[in-house]
Amino acid sequence: MFAVRERAVRASRHSMRRSLAALLFAACALCAAPAAAAGTKVDAAEKLFEEARALLAIGHYHEACAKLESSDALDPGMGTKFNLVRCYELDGRAARAWQMYTTVATLAHDAGQAPREEIARERAAAQMPRRCT
Repeated sequence: MFAVRERAVRASRHSMRRSLAALLFAACALCAAPAAAAGTKVDAAEKLFEEARALLAIGHYHEACAKLESSDALDPGMGTKFNLVRCYELDGRAARAWQMYTTVATLAHDAGQAPREEIARERAAAQMPRRCT
């Protein structure tokens, strides 16, 4: 009788372990899905960023700005914003560049990035004469 009861307890423990393992597997799968999607967005943003940098290098500013806008929408970042605002400047969109430099300066200030804030404020000031003409 003791052996039968011991087998039943072992079977019950085995069943509980399997259930727990299945539950943990399901939980990990649920947690990994958003991370994988986020990784995909970051990868896409990085690809767009690199394509935009190549377009900037050959003077295709309008196309580069569009790719940088898409990259920033997928994975917003200070570096992308700096490249985007420089792209607006090179594309002759002084008003948009001024607006974006002002935004970047505020974001840099809030992030405690004084050198970036200073550069953005200087570049915004440089846009004022071009913006008003």
